[in-house]
Amino acid sequence: MQVNGADTRRPGTPFDWDWGDGSTARGFFPQAHVYTNTKQGYILRVTSHEDDGSTDCAQLTVTFPAPTNARTSPGTANTSSAAQLPPEAQEYMDRGRAAMNRGQYQEAIGEFRHVLKISSNYAACYLQLVRAYSQLDAHKDALETARKLLEVVQDDRSRAIAHNLIGVEISALAKKGKMRREEAEREFRLALDLDPSQAVAHFNLGAELLKEQRDEEGIAELNEYLKMAPQGSSAKDAHDLIENPRRARETFVPADFALVTKDGEYVTPDDVKGKVVLLDFWASWCKPCEASLPTLQHLFKHYDKQEFLLISISTDQNEEAWQRFLSSHHMEWPQAHDRDSKLQRMFDVRAIPTWVLIDAEGVVRSYATGSGSDSMAQIEDAIKKNLKNAQKLRKTAAVQSAPRAAVCRIIVGGCRARSCPAGSRTA
Repeated sequence: MQVNGADTRRPGTPFDWDWGDGSTARGFFPQAHVYTNTKQGYILRVTSHEDDGSTDCAQLTVTFPAPTNARTSPGTANTSSAAQLPPEAQEYMDRGRAAMNRGQYQEAIGEFRHVLKISSNYAACYLQLVRAYSQLDAHKDALETARKLLEVVQDDRSRAIAHNLIGVEISALAKKGKMRREEAEREFRLALDLDPSQAVAHFNLGAELLKEQRDEEGIAELNEYLKMAPQGSSAKDAHDLIENPRRARETFVPADFALVTKDGEYVTPDDVKGKVVLLDFWASWCKPCEASLPTLQHLFKHYDKQEFLLISISTDQNEEAWQRFLSSHHMEWPQAHDRDSKLQRMFDVRAIPTWVLIDAEGVVRSYATGSGSDSMAQIEDAIKKNLKNAQKLRKTAAVQSAPRAAVCRIIVGGCRARSCPAGSRTA
């Protein structure tokens, strides 16, 4: 039986499905059960595995001829809670998943709430609701929902998933000083006690321990994650944290940060590495933003020859208004348009104008909001300070990468290492 070109009878085959609204999703389906037949074809229940160790179910109507060994009798129906979801609730659930797939998390939350009004113990809905709240940084609601998920699940593996999610949300709240990191650590350990095979809990525990400056323990957990999931979705992050545990304790630019400028240039963290970057969040209708333009023009012209990059990011809903403003105000530095508000969520921008300063190592060093002279002076002082630090980093990197003989020459008094290949030992 083929669904979008994939054989659902073969475990381990990924394939796409259509949610019915023009959007699609992809999953990895080790199980597929034909549990009933209709005049149009066969309805499948397929189970997908998510990155956090959880599973989710989707319903597919397949119009291809059924295989001769298809199990269609009522006795072979999938008896999971997903199969028992009432039709009305299933419609809400499918619309909620579709909204999640489009990144419309507020809409998804509304759909999932409708599901829970009909089926208050439907675990898969609580799981999706946690993810939706978390995407909107509504971590308090996400935590409450994860705790409800823990109440309704009945097996240790699912309880482990719930404890892991609770830990994730506590960690997010701890970052804002609203909870203690030890509580997040406790939840991750509970998850691993219930299900030691849950790789993502090892990653989360490792990162949490690094935040507590317990680097040796944290690195051990991250190595355990890599042993269990060498190609996992967090493998690169695990390697980065092991290489530089500071990444867990300081706010680095997210790895998925990317934007396309008005001139078509694609910018990622790798492209700006070694530079001091100022992100300017603004809008064409914002008078304080317009008032800040002379200072931004000064910064662009004064520091353009140094390792400094200014990028203005418009939050305009109306793209034409953005384009008109640019053409009349001569903003000559790189410009980008945050059409889907992704960058605003990524950097937690809640007001405009907001400026985010990123140092040469990719660490977010400061935020400033408002166009007053004090704010602008603060920004320029921070730029100067971070440009000096960037210069020191470049000199240090140059020394570390220099040949051994060249290094010896800059050591006052010569090299005393007996095994030095440069041959410049002194008595």
